[in-house]
Amino acid sequence: MNLWRTILAAALLQAGGLAVAGWWMRQALNTDAIAYLRIAGYYLAGQNELALTGYWGPLLSWLIAPLLSLGLAKLVAVRVVMAGSAMIFWWGCLALFHSLELPPRWLKLGIWLAAAVSIPWSVANITPDLLLAGWVALALAGQIQAVKRDVYHASSFFIVVAGVCWGMAYYTKAIALPLALLTIPAYGVVWRWRARKDWPGIVKQCSLIMGVFLLLATPWIGALSVHYNKPVFSTTAAIAHAVAGPVDQERYHPFVRQFHVPEANRITAWEEPSRMNYAYWAPWDSGSYLWHQIKLSAVNFGKLQLMLTGICLLWPVLLVVCVVRCARPDRDDAFWRQRWWWAVMPLAALMLALLPGYLEVRELRFMFVVFPLLMVMAVETVAWLEVRSTGRVSQQLGMVAVALAFLLPALAWGVYQLPNKDTASRCAQDLAIRLRQHQFVVPLAGAATLPGGRTGLYTAFFLGQPWYGDEVRPTVESIRKSGAKLYLVLRQNPLVTELSRAAGFRNLDNELFASQTEANQCPVMVFQVPQRSR
Repeated sequence: MNLWRTILAAALLQAGGLAVAGWWMRQALNTDAIAYLRIAGYYLAGQNELALTGYWGPLLSWLIAPLLSLGLAKLVAVRVVMAGSAMIFWWGCLALFHSLELPPRWLKLGIWLAAAVSIPWSVANITPDLLLAGWVALALAGQIQAVKRDVYHASSFFIVVAGVCWGMAYYTKAIALPLALLTIPAYGVVWRWRARKDWPGIVKQCSLIMGVFLLLATPWIGALSVHYNKPVFSTTAAIAHAVAGPVDQERYHPFVRQFHVPEANRITAWEEPSRMNYAYWAPWDSGSYLWHQIKLSAVNFGKLQLMLTGICLLWPVLLVVCVVRCARPDRDDAFWRQRWWWAVMPLAALMLALLPGYLEVRELRFMFVVFPLLMVMAVETVAWLEVRSTGRVSQQLGMVAVALAFLLPALAWGVYQLPNKDTASRCAQDLAIRLRQHQFVVPLAGAATLPGGRTGLYTAFFLGQPWYGDEVRPTVESIRKSGAKLYLVLRQNPLVTELSRAAGFRNLDNELFASQTEANQCPVMVFQVPQRSR
C-alpha cells in the first residue's frame, strides 16, 4: 500500500508539473517540431508522399495528427503529446525498476526522480526523445521479465511485450533498431553467463523477441524501401555521419547553409532532409578519412561522458565502479542481484550507436533514454561502496547524493535554459501577424536566430509560406538571387546597413510598425527583396 501511495503521489506531482510547465512554455517552438507538425498535417491531408520520410520517426506525428483533427492549435497539440511522452517515460522507468527488483527505498526514490526530471525534459524541446526513452525502458522491462519467467516457468506474454515496445521505439526514433539488435542478444549473453542457462533456450527466447520486433518494424522498413527505391530502415544515421565529416568541404545541414527552394507544398526542406545534397563520405574512401573517423569516435566518446554527467553528476564515479566490477564481477551474488549488467548492456549499445556520427554535448535529449539505467547503476554503486567501506558510506547518504546528482542538472536546465526558450517563437508569431495584415504572405529567407531558434523559419511556419534558407555569410547579391521575396535579419547585424543602402531592397519597418520606436523593440528587421527580371 505504501508503494501505491508513492506511485499516486508521484503521478499527481508529474501531472501538475507537466500542466504548469506546458502552459509556461506554450509558445516555445524548435526546428524539429516544425517538421513533425508539417508531417502530421500531411497525414491528415492524405499527402502520403510528403509525409513519408526516412529521417523522422513517424510515431510523434501520428500522435499529433488526431489532436490537430480535433481542432487543437498546433502548439497546444504538441504540448499534449509531449506531456503524454513524459508519462510513458515515467511508467517505463517504474516498470524497469520493478523488473530489476530495486529495494523498496530505492524504488520509491526512482519513482519520484523519474517524475521530477520528466517535467523540465518535456518542455526542453519538442522531440521524440522522451517518448523513445519510455518505450526502451518498457522493452527492457519486458525482456527482463521474460528472462525471469523462463528461469522458473515459460511465459510468452513478456516476450510479446518486449518485442512490441522495441517496435514502438523504432517507430519513435530509428536509433532504436540498432539499439535493439545490440541489446537483445547482449541480454541473452548476460543470461547465459550469470544464470548459466542452456544456449538453446536463450537463443529461442531472443529469437522470439527479435521476431516480434522485426514483424512490427517491417511494414515501415518496407514503405521506406519502396519510397527510396533501395533497402532503407532510416536515413538519419547516414545524414548524421555526413554532417560529421572532414572539414575539407561544407558538410553541415544544407537547409541552413545555403539558399534553396523547398519541395512543392513544403514549408522547409528540413521536413525531408534526405532529399538535400549532403556531402556523404566513408572511412574507407581514403586514409585521411579513416583517421578522421577514428578521431571523431574518440572525441564523441569524450562528449558522451560529458553528456552522461549532464544527466547524472555521479557518472564519473559510476564509470570507475563499472570498470572495477566488470574486471572483478561478484560471482557469489544471486542472479537477480546482478542488476549492474542489465543496465550496462543497453548503455554500452547506445554509446556504440552514437560514436560514429555527429554529436553535440548540448543535445542532452539523446541521453534521456539512459536515466533509468544510470539510476540502476547508482543503486548498485551505493550498495557496492557501502559493503567495501565497512559502513562509512551509508545508504541514506548515498540516496541523498543520488537524488541531488539527478535533480541538480534537471533543475539547472530549467533555471538557465528555459526562460528565453520561446523568444524566437514569440517574435515570429508577432511578425507573422503583422506580415499577414499587410498582405506580405510570400516566401521568405533569413535565419535571424534568437534564443529558442531561427525566427525566419518560424515566421515562415506561422505564415504557411516556404522558407528559402540562409547562408553563413549572406551578401546582398546572394539574397537577391535567393528567390525569396522577404529577408529577415537581426536588427544589430551589420548586414542591415548594406541592405538599407542596396538598390531595390526596402525596409518594412514603416509598414509593419506604428512608429520607429515600436519597430526598434522588435529584434528582427524585414526587408522586401527586389525580384530579378526574367
